[in-house]
Amino acid sequence: MLHQGDGVQQDLPRAMAYLEKATGHPQAQYLLATMLNKDPEQQTRAFGLFVEAAKSGLDRAQFNAGYCYFMGKGVGQDFAKAAEYFQLAAEQGFVYAQVNLGNMLSEGRGVARDLERAKRYFRMAAPFNAHAKVTLQEIEEEEGKEGKEGKGRKQE
Repeated sequence: MLHQGDGVQQDLPRAMAYLEKATGHPQAQYLLATMLNKDPEQQTRAFGLFVEAAKSGLDRAQFNAGYCYFMGKGVGQDFAKAAEYFQLAAEQGFVYAQVNLGNMLSEGRGVARDLERAKRYFRMAAPFNAHAKVTLQEIEEEEGKEGKEGKGRKQE
């Protein structure tokens, strides 16, 4: 409430003080990390808190740990690690993780290129995300074109 000013006057320093006291709880770790991550000097600490909260299975924390790895925020850029965290969140239904993992799989970024798996994640996200829907259609159209071209060729 204090961090957003929801029903009370917004008070970020006070909110952070309360969250610091509660950092043994994944939700508090996640909220504190989101606040700290806005300050470039605190991004390493924010990353550590995202990872700790992610261990509890908190999908938003898993996504944010993956995003930090993907962007190199608070940690060295590592696409393979980003994909691992995105997959954890994607399997729980976190749409942005599904889209990011689908993109990585379709491009072969940090993971082996795998259009079947990419389509799986885009299908999960498509009802909720326009990018996933469009990208899924594009992949399927491209596969359809390749299939038609292959059928018209003579076998040697």
